Amino acid sequence: MTKGLERSLIALIATLLSGFVHATEDDLANLKSADAAWNEAAQSRSSERIAEFYTNEAIADFGPPGPIRSKVTIAQHWSRLFSNPKYSIHWKLESAAIVDGGELGYTIGRWFEESGKGPPSGPYVAVWRKQPDGRWLVLIDTASNG
Repeated sequence: MTKGLERSLIALIATLLSGFVHATEDDLANLKSADAAWNEAAQSRSSERIAEFYTNEAIADFGPPGPIRSKVTIAQHWSRLFSNPKYSIHWKLESAAIVDGGELGYTIGRWFEESGKGPPSGPYVAVWRKQPDGRWLVLIDTASNG
């Protein structure tokens, strides 16, 4: 993990934890279900399905070359990854919480990929925003190697 990403993740988690609220069990279950469905979309290798889980203004940061901004650009990134027939990814949720009065949540876990190159796993943190219709969408998606 780069030092900049590590510091950003620590600051983000500290900020989120400072606003921790006791969400209903249904809210937390829905957030965990959204993360599981997003994982299934990733395993389908469909950039369109994955993109459905991001807000329009989402930011993804998977390390160099830097942040990827917007749902459309993130979908293009996934499409490039899936153009490698050896590439696959899935993750294991380890923790989830609802913060900011129930409007934001986060999921933390480990991702695992096969691509024929690069590290095979690392940590991820996703910050989710609850939509007016009750769905959870990813606002910030971060992952690092190691």
